[in-house]
Amino acid sequence: MKCCEIFGRDVRKSDVLCRYGGEEFVILFPDIHASAVPRMAEKIRKEVEESRPDDIFVTISIGVTQGQVKKSSHNSFLSWISKADKHLYKAKSNGRNCVVHDCSKRISLCQTNQTR
Repeated sequence: MKCCEIFGRDVRKSDVLCRYGGEEFVILFPDIHASAVPRMAEKIRKEVEESRPDDIFVTISIGVTQGQVKKSSHNSFLSWISKADKHLYKAKSNGRNCVVHDCSKRISLCQTNQTR
């Protein structure tokens, strides 16, 4: 689908993009300033919204969190996934088609854009 093409265009060679569950994806951005991650997520969200594959209005909701990888990071990785998942559900309950993140140490709800 077009979404995967957009994700692929917007990730760097050093990033990791993978499917996580049925309709969920994880993108890991190593060596990036925390303030840049919500901007990357918003760019992806906007590009998906504007893509209109087969003239169908498509939107995505995005949950973002931040952290540092440590040697034995299995638990911290799962806690990141859990935090990002909570932010994703906040985005969905906030009307969908937005980014929710904690990258500035506070939760930020993006304005929903329901223009069709």
